[in-house]
Amino acid sequence: MSEVVDPANDAPAPADAAEAGPTPPPSPTPASAPPDVKDANFPYSLNNAEINWSRIQPHLEGLGYRLRPRYHPGWVGSWVGSRKRAEACEDSIGIAPASVVLDAVRMKDGRQVLLKLWNRDMLDGPELDVLQYFSDPARASDPANHIVPLFDLLKIAGWERSFDGILVEPLLREWSEPPFIMVAEALSFIIQLLEGLEYMHSHNVAHGDIHSGNILMDPAPIFPNGFHGAFNLNSDRRVSEKHVKRLSRIHAPVKYYYIDFGSSSMFPSTEERALTAALDPFKMDIYALGLTLIEEMRSHSASGQLATSASSRPPHPVQRPLQDPRWTKKRQQMLREWVMPESTMEEIVLMAASKTSDDEEILQLLKQAPIPPREAAIKLAYSMPYPVARSNLRDQDYYFEPSKIRLLRLAYHKDSPEASRAGLLLASRLAHSRATREEAVRILDQMIRDGHARAYATKALCYQKDWEYLTGTEKKRLATIIEATLHEGMKHRDVWCARELGGLLWQGRILRRDREKAKECWLQCAEWTNDERERLRTLSEFAGAIMPRYKHTPWRNNPDADASMCLQYTFETVGEFPDSTVGLGLFYYLRPDMSREDHMQIWTMEPDDTMAAEYFVEAIEHGNQRGQFFLAEMLLWNRATVPENVRDLVFQRNQSAEEAGQFGEEGRHGAEADQSVVSTSHSQNDPADFSKDVIRNDERNTRRDQLNLAHAFLEELRRYPRKFPTATPLLTLCKRLLKDLQNGGAGLPGESDLQFLSPPSGALGGTRRREQESGRKGGRSPRR
Repeated sequence: MSEVVDPANDAPAPADAAEAGPTPPPSPTPASAPPDVKDANFPYSLNNAEINWSRIQPHLEGLGYRLRPRYHPGWVGSWVGSRKRAEACEDSIGIAPASVVLDAVRMKDGRQVLLKLWNRDMLDGPELDVLQYFSDPARASDPANHIVPLFDLLKIAGWERSFDGILVEPLLREWSEPPFIMVAEALSFIIQLLEGLEYMHSHNVAHGDIHSGNILMDPAPIFPNGFHGAFNLNSDRRVSEKHVKRLSRIHAPVKYYYIDFGSSSMFPSTEERALTAALDPFKMDIYALGLTLIEEMRSHSASGQLATSASSRPPHPVQRPLQDPRWTKKRQQMLREWVMPESTMEEIVLMAASKTSDDEEILQLLKQAPIPPREAAIKLAYSMPYPVARSNLRDQDYYFEPSKIRLLRLAYHKDSPEASRAGLLLASRLAHSRATREEAVRILDQMIRDGHARAYATKALCYQKDWEYLTGTEKKRLATIIEATLHEGMKHRDVWCARELGGLLWQGRILRRDREKAKECWLQCAEWTNDERERLRTLSEFAGAIMPRYKHTPWRNNPDADASMCLQYTFETVGEFPDSTVGLGLFYYLRPDMSREDHMQIWTMEPDDTMAAEYFVEAIEHGNQRGQFFLAEMLLWNRATVPENVRDLVFQRNQSAEEAGQFGEEGRHGAEADQSVVSTSHSQNDPADFSKDVIRNDERNTRRDQLNLAHAFLEELRRYPRKFPTATPLLTLCKRLLKDLQNGGAGLPGESDLQFLSPPSGALGGTRRREQESGRKGGRSPRR
């Protein structure tokens, strides 16, 4: 074997690579075998590829390369036997089951390296010769050389049947992480790639497989203290880099490298190149690089990454569903029930989103679940996060909608025991798009012919979507059709139709307002159903309609309120629905712009901020955004302390799935909230003392925690201005109070800040604004 030299002033590797002990590898476990559910590390156990790495770990350490603790023999997760969250532990991060690369540390100097299994075959064979050629000292020192350096070649006796050697390369990083800040950084990236390709071709070497994934960056200049080795190897499980020292490319220029030369072509001379086949590999390289740069410039400029602000972020949504924290909890629950590898579940989701995949391939993968595949399809679809518009997705959110619709199509099949449920869910999803709404109606018509009365209610919802885009007489005609459809469903004693008709009659937007008929519909619905949960759902909706103040407009009285009846039904349903829990909290919550007398006149209840905070916390634990909003108000006005469980819910949402239903999905309440952690910071029945200008040092941290939690809530809610019109003004107030606290002030709001509790008239849309401007009965309560 020829001598291999580290171009970064490393000592030359010996002519023959060091050999490890003679222990032969045990027979590998079949790739399809499910993980051992008795394994203490499950579901983060070692997969087959990792097991083999752990077997050769002692040999690698003898050769001077140390693997992460996860791959040491006898490894037990650091979370096992402790109260740590597995997702928060570094050693829970693994690699793909078929991965041939792993990060390591070179023990002699602490440098992070990449180990790559190599075989002299058609897939990998050419790579070694190319890397050794460009790692020659004479070429490695050339600044135009952008071929990844080869540090060493390791051979391990007894493993020849598995691989011919292990290539040791520097640990590189995705070129787009961190994202570009200045256009100059992107320009340097392009220039270096062109320079590297020209240098490669000048030495008669063609890459053969240029794309974005085969271009990496040497991160050493901008990460002087290093980074987690699995950053590139497991993009859906990355350690937070919040506290990792990081410089910018402007202050610390980086170098970009081409990797993966398994498809390369190497010619002894320019003359030999002329004898190649009709497809010139050098021209193909140029074409591939051009396409790659065009695609990346389009995607990154569209997402705003090439901006001149440090706040630039990579495009979203993410391409890996396992990265989405909203799905973590339900996904892990299903993995435990199904005993299915994460990689298989992710493959199902990605294939379902692909237009080129075949239904049979997806069903074949779903057969690994312990239930029929079409039943598994609807269960998997139902576990996915509540739908969110693409424009509202955060960087770590995956767009599940295509996958969900595809899985529901698979479940809506005559052979599926869940066909009716799948049909309703599928139609409701298709109804959101005008392009697929007609298909949704066809599905519902077929279900009605098959005797599914609930399809009438879903069909009425489809018509309501169309109603939004019509005008004049067309609107009136469709409103009549909507009412007739719901009445037809009520003939079959369908509770969903009765509940929907009651809501439309109460609102008076599509149908003529008739509150008495609406009450009759709701009460009829509660009488018809034999399902206790459906009865309570109806009562919860009715209670929300007759609240003294609506949850979405808490600054204005409800002219149709019935406080005593509302309280009766709210108490009856509070154990079932988060909305009812928020409603009960409002009965106790003394808003800062109200006096105690005002509150008792409107809500007919003695105010108690401690009780209010407890109910809001309970609602937040079950994913309710209204609870977040009202608790944020209480925190801003110093009416509640920070409950530890809610703080974890907000600040660790990248490692949990508590947000899975926060966009409106309802879930049954579990255990009671820990009421001992919520308390008020002043008298619970009196407004906050706005005259207080200073606070003691031991109170400063408490106040900072209050404002930080309120900031986290409001930062999330401001993305929904129609639903929370006061979230942005309150967020502005929160930032000002934090700054005041930082400058030595009390960080408390004043009398003038009460204006932020209700939105300016311009922030209200349509009916709400007209009602407020016309001075309807109730209006806002007098402010103190």
